[in-house]
Amino acid sequence: MPLQRPLVLAGVLIALILGYALRSHFSQPELPFGQPIQPSKPLPLAGRNSVGNPTEERTCDGIPLPCIPDPPKSPQPGAVWTPSDDGPNGITRVTQNAALLLSSKRFADLDALIERYNTLQYRLEDGRFKLSMIGLFFEQSLGSNGESIDSELESWVKANPKSAGAAIATATAWSNAAWRARGNGTANTVSSEGWKLLHERLQRALVVLRESESYASSNPLWYTEYMQVNLGLEVPLSEVTVARVLEGDCFFAGVVLLARHLKRWAQ
Repeated sequence: MPLQRPLVLAGVLIALILGYALRSHFSQPELPFGQPIQPSKPLPLAGRNSVGNPTEERTCDGIPLPCIPDPPKSPQPGAVWTPSDDGPNGITRVTQNAALLLSSKRFADLDALIERYNTLQYRLEDGRFKLSMIGLFFEQSLGSNGESIDSELESWVKANPKSAGAAIATATAWSNAAWRARGNGTANTVSSEGWKLLHERLQRALVVLRESESYASSNPLWYTEYMQVNLGLEVPLSEVTVARVLEGDCFFAGVVLLARHLKRWAQ
């Protein structure tokens, strides 16, 4: 008898646990007390925002789908997670959309996106300009091989010979290839071939920038790249930076340049 009671209690306990588990698995989640049961919402139409308001049109900062859409302006109440344009999420969305448009050869949409960001009215939620994320995309994605730069961006240039984005991308690619050829070591570790390629490719970047100045210098990224290239060619700051920043009223470019200048020459 003394052993039967614990065994019975253990059996009852196991039955209760199994019953609760099965009930939780097959039943609907419990609603808070007093909250009416809502009918299931219809699935949103294609091109609508499935995270926020189902009637809210989805775009990527004004660019049509397919792309990573804007975060919803009116998130659903009680949503566990809602996309945002803050910090890494925003950077990822901007750079991946630019990569998607470039790789799928949607050059008109890519030019339109860059032009929108060029108004400097588009920012991440933490205050950073989305235009600077386009520059980040160019810097991280282009110019890995100095022999294929022209073919890499040829289609974009042909689609719009006066594209500010294509010109800035091409100049950035040559600049990236120049610094990759030099390497990350200190000056005394750079080979003569490394120095040669550095200056040759920076000169190629400078030619692109000068040839595109009439239609691309309205974009602050043009000034940023122009000053960066000239710094690499050891043109004195007094001859480049101050004059260009004041001429273009590009506070944006000056801030970005300072950050890149400190980062690069600290190596």
